[in-house]
Amino acid sequence: MIDLARLNYDSEGKVKLHLGCGEQNYHDKGFINVDIRPLSHVDIIIDLNKDFDLPDDSVDEIVANSLIEHFPMGDLESNDPFANTIKILKEWKRILKKKGTITCKVPNMYALCSHYVNGKIDVIEFFRYVYGGQNYVQNIHLAGFDKVVFALISELVGFKHTEFLHHEKDDDTFNELTDWEMRVRFHK
Repeated sequence: MIDLARLNYDSEGKVKLHLGCGEQNYHDKGFINVDIRPLSHVDIIIDLNKDFDLPDDSVDEIVANSLIEHFPMGDLESNDPFANTIKILKEWKRILKKKGTITCKVPNMYALCSHYVNGKIDVIEFFRYVYGGQNYVQNIHLAGFDKVVFALISELVGFKHTEFLHHEKDDDTFNELTDWEMRVRFHK
C-alpha cells in the first residue's frame, strides 16, 4: 500500500494527486506527482490505466491534465465504446474522499474540429492535439472527448455533480487558455 502521508506536500494536509504529471512538478501547489515515467520529481511511478494500490476514500483532489486521452476509451471484450474510460474514472472515484474532485483537461474534439474546418488552428497544432505529441511511447492519443461524451460518462460513473470549466471564466492555475482544450470537474 502506498503511504500517502509520507509523500504529502499540501500545507493543509489534503491529499492531492497530479496524475500523469509528465514534466510538470506540482509539489509547490501541494500535489503528489504521479506518472508512468521515472522522472526525478515523480513520487509514485504507476501505469494509470491500472488500479491504484490505495485505500478507498483516501484522496481529496485529483488533477489529470492531458492524460485520459492517452488511454483507450473502450475495450476489446465489450461493445461499450467508453468501457475503459468508465473503468478508469470509477477507480479514481473509489480513492476519492466524500466531496472530493477530479479535474481533467483534455482536447475538446468538437472545438478542435470546428477550429480546423474554419482555419482557426494551425494544421500541425491540430494534429498534435488529435494524435498526441508522439515523442515517447505513452504520448499517443487513443481517445477523444467533448461535453456530450463527458456528460454521458459522468452519469455512467455515478458522479454527484459535473461542471465544465470555460477557460475565460475561471482563474484555475492549471488553465492554459486555449479554445480547443476542455476542463471538466467531477464531484464525488
